[in-house]
This record gives sequence, structure tokens and C-alpha cells, in this order.
Amino acid sequence: MIATGYRSEIDGLRAIAVLSVLLFHVGAPFIGGGFAGVDIFFAISGYVIFSKVAKDVEAGTFSTLAFYRNRILRIVPSLLLVVLLSLAAGYVILTPAEFIRLAESALAAIFSVSNLYFADSSGYFSASAETMPLLHTWSLGVEEQFYLLAPLIAVTAGARFGLNGVKHTIAAILVVSFAFNIASIYVHADAETAFYSPLTRLWEIAAGGLAATIRPHWKAGRIGSSGVLSLIGAAGVALSLFALSSKMPFPGWAAVLPVLSAVLILTDDAPRSRAVQKALSFGPLVYVGKISYTLYLVHWPIIVYTKLVLGRDLAIWEMAGIVLLSLGLAAAIYRFYEAPLRFARTGKPWLRAWVYLATAAIGCVAASAVIVTSAGLESRLTPRARAILAARQDPTEHISQCQRFERAASIDRATICNLPAGGRGTSFLLWGDSHAGMYGEQLGARMAALGRPGLIANMADCQSLLDTYTSKRKNREACALLGQEVLRLVRDERIPVVILAARWATLGSPVRAPGDGDFSKTLYDARNEGRETSLQVALTRTVQQFTALGARVVIIGPTPEMDFDVPDLLVRSANLGSGIPASTRLSFDERQAVVLPALRALEAVPGVSVVYPHRSLCDATACRYATGDIPLYTDDDHLSRAGVDTVLPGILATIRP
Repeated sequence: MIATGYRSEIDGLRAIAVLSVLLFHVGAPFIGGGFAGVDIFFAISGYVIFSKVAKDVEAGTFSTLAFYRNRILRIVPSLLLVVLLSLAAGYVILTPAEFIRLAESALAAIFSVSNLYFADSSGYFSASAETMPLLHTWSLGVEEQFYLLAPLIAVTAGARFGLNGVKHTIAAILVVSFAFNIASIYVHADAETAFYSPLTRLWEIAAGGLAATIRPHWKAGRIGSSGVLSLIGAAGVALSLFALSSKMPFPGWAAVLPVLSAVLILTDDAPRSRAVQKALSFGPLVYVGKISYTLYLVHWPIIVYTKLVLGRDLAIWEMAGIVLLSLGLAAAIYRFYEAPLRFARTGKPWLRAWVYLATAAIGCVAASAVIVTSAGLESRLTPRARAILAARQDPTEHISQCQRFERAASIDRATICNLPAGGRGTSFLLWGDSHAGMYGEQLGARMAALGRPGLIANMADCQSLLDTYTSKRKNREACALLGQEVLRLVRDERIPVVILAARWATLGSPVRAPGDGDFSKTLYDARNEGRETSLQVALTRTVQQFTALGARVVIIGPTPEMDFDVPDLLVRSANLGSGIPASTRLSFDERQAVVLPALRALEAVPGVSVVYPHRSLCDATACRYATGDIPLYTDDDHLSRAGVDTVLPGILATIRP
């Protein structure tokens, strides 16, 4: 018979997990792997839930209705409260675009799909994540998607094959999900999607669930009853929290450490007097574990809104204040709100709980729908904020006026157009990704005024390099075709100037992109058996192929990338009267540590010129992103018309000779 008695050390482990996440999110410098607390939570959740499921299956008393009822009363009350409070605070603090994203994420959280929503809109480690008060609900989405399966596992596998059927089904989910995890990270190089996807995360919950079904029947032996397993697990948890880093792809192999470590602690059969169990059963730690769910829910919106109002990173004393405020608020919500609703079983308290949940859910959905359909309630902004908002540009505007160059091949997702639209000439060709496209309209107009119209060859997320491909599969084949078409056009049309522009740091920078948090892609040599190559080698070979055709090559260097959406920042600052942060030159230099030396090396090559936009935007200490209320960017890394006008004289001076 499976025993499911209360184990205080599990609440202690919950406390370690939630405090790690809280300290990581607040910016504590000593806990770089604190995000792994979520993975520990997943393992605990699987263990606790399937301990009860396995007991009921073995006794023949499992009820699907009771299972879902208990999950709703456990998760939904506090979630709805935090959603409502976040929407109320967002009304005052957020810009219309941010408010719409909040409303959309609120709907996603209520319907347990927020992980899927954020997979399409934000990297977990990106700076933009710090403007999303409900980002942390992604983990609830993963859990609830797993627990949609739990009753099916219990009813189908359990009813037919008993506890062994449950074990084998969970083990199969673990193996398949882990395989998806490894393939997503190391084969498809899609760490952003892998972070949120249930396919790559379910194995973590399944690991805890498998441990729950195995533990009561395994023969622990001398090691299992000596406390050694929990000691190894505790060391692994500590290593996870202090050695892992947001710089590494995750989950991948790295997630094995926190999950396996938690499972070792959960499955240890040692008496409660053993060192780890005793430490985790420490009274205050156990209490934090009891309120851990509420603490997890409240801490992130507090951090997000505090940083948005301040317009800067937190000071140490502010970090400490947020930790204490989060603990106090979580304790109050648990005592006076969550517990009464969660443990209402019969009579009027039970009825009131369900009436409240239905009313609050309808209120959240209605409020979110109003926000989305009313353009984020722009009328709540000050006149100055509305003026900045009205002048905001769409980052994709540069592709809106494309007149296709007739003698160019048609390539899916690529545009090969006249610059300017209506122009007739091939005096230059601008080739690149969206960081080339942002120059197209104004560069084309200025060159046409000089009697030198040209072409643009543009594809989003496509490197302007010949005979290479990247670790990201998106556009891989189409990008290669575009490169060969560009080479053909330069040869057949005898184009005298080729301008290469791209978000170069995405091709090998050691630092994550500050705005979207993406890892840089790895470059591979398509002519050398797909071996890894460097940006400098790939650029040099690309330049040589164009100069061999008699073309002069101009390379537009990297644009400084911000760790915030510039127009949103200016709107919020104008609306609240809050400060605006500085963008340091040091962060630019660190991000471009591979790019700048590669470009400088090419300056010595005959027929090659390099222009550096950052010289017009940065001084020795900081980089500009606005002139008064006029943003120089359309988002965090694309220049606005005002931004292009700032750097265009240097580009024209380089092209015109």
C-alpha cells in the first residue's frame, strides 16, 4: 500500500526553490542559477501529485472529478487575484502596447496556455521579459498541460494495468519529452521555444511522478536508508543554483542536475533525523514552503512594476525590500484568502468559493477583452505621452513600399526591390536582414537624389554572407538561394557597389542579445562539409567574391542594441514622470567583442570600406537612444527614421567615393 503521509522536508525543498527564483529575479548577484528553482518545483509537483494518484489507483478510488476540483482550488484562486491586481497596476503604469500584452497574457494564464503565449512573444532571459508582469505564469501552463494527462494516465493505464501501467506510461512520457528537449536545444538550436514548450518540459514533472510511483516499492538498501541520497541531492541543488547560468542553453542537459537532485531528496528513505531532512524541516523554511505558490505568484509583478516605475536596476536595499514585501504579501494572501478558498469542502464556504472563482474569472476575461479591443486604453495617457505614442513607427515599415526588381528571381520570404520604389538603376545593392532593411527607404531616396538609384535584397533573420548557414533552421534554404541570387545580380547587372548590413552580433557574439535575450547563432561553412566557421572568415570570403567581380564593398557595422523598447520607455516616462536609464558603451563593446575586430581586419582589404553607426550614436561612456522625446529606435534594436538620419551621413560619405 502506498503511504502519502505529510513530509515536512518537501515543504522545505519548496522554500529553497521559490526563494532561489525570487532572489534570481530580484537581481541578487550570487545566485546565477536561481531560475532552476522552477525545475525543482516541477519535480516536486510531479512527486506530490502522483503520490496521491498512485495511492488512489492502487486502492481503486481514483476520481477524475475530484482530481480536477482539487487542482482548480489549489491553483486558480491566487492566480485570479494576482491577474486582477496586475491589470489594475498596469492601468496606471504600462504603455498601451505593454497593457495589451498584459491582457493577452492574462487570458493565456487563465486558460493555462501562457507558456505557449510567451514562447511566441518573449525570451525568458530577455530584457523585454521585465515588462511582462505575468511572464512567470508560463510554468503553471506547463504543469496544467501535464495534469490534463494525469487522469487519462490513471484511468486508462491504471485501470487496465494497475500501478505498473501508471509507471510505464510516466516513464514513456519522460523519455519522449527528454528526447524533444535535447533535440530542440542541440539539433534545432531553438532554446527560446524549448524553454517554454510542454514537449521539452514534461519530463521534469514526469521524473517526480515516476519517483513517487517507484519509491514505496523499491529496495533502498544501506545507501537509500543512510541519508546519502539526500546529501548528494542537496549538493546537486546547491550546484544548480550557484553554478548554472542564464548564458547557457536551457533546459537541455543542464536541467538534469536540478531535477535529478530534487528527485534524490524526494526518494531518500532516510529517517527524519538525518542531516538534510532535518535541515529542510526547519520551521521557518517549512512555512515559506507552505506559502511558496502564492509567493511565486506575487513576487514577479512586484519586481516588474517597481523597476518600470524607477526606470533603472534595483539597489541592494530595494532588492531586500521587495523580498520582504513579497513574503509579507504572500503570507497575508495565504492566511486570509487562499487557505479559506482552497480548503472549502462543503456547505456555504464551498459554494462561496466556486461563486467567487466564476465571478473573478469572468471579470478577468472581460477586463482583458476590453483592454485588447480598445488599443490599450490610450486615453489614460498624458498629452505628452500620447504625442510620443502617435509618432511611433512600425519596425516593419521598411518593407511596406517594395517595387520588385523584374530581373531578379522570386525567392520565398525574400524581397529584391528597387530603391527607391519607382527608381530605375543598379548603381548599388543593399543586402541583409532587417538591419539592412531599416536603411532602405532613406538611403534609396538620398542616392536617387544623387542620380544613383539601386536595389535592396532583404530577408528577415538571414545573414548577408555567401556559402554559409547558421545553427537556426529558419530560412536556411531560402537564405542560401538569396545569397546566390545577389551574387548573380552583381555579376550580370555589373553593380559597382555592394552594401552589406546585418545584426552582426547574432552571428557569434558571446553575449545574449540584450533586448530579446536570444543566443547568437553558430556559423557553418557550406563549402567545407558544414564545419563551424567564424564571422571574420565568412565575411572575408564573401567580400572577396564581390571584389573579384569588380564591385566595391561597403559594410555597415553594428547598431547599438538597447535592453528595453525605446518608444515604450519614452511613453511610460512621459506618462509617469519617471526617469530613463542610460545605455552604457561598455555593454555595446561587450556585445560586439567578436564583430568589431572582424570588421577592423577588413578595413585593410582593397576595395572594402566599413562604416560604424555607433560612432554617431555613442560616446566613450554611453549610447543615445533618443533626442528629447524623439526616439532613435522603433523597438530595442531597429533604428527609426530619426535614428537612420543620425547615422546616414557617415554611410553616404563612405558610399559616394
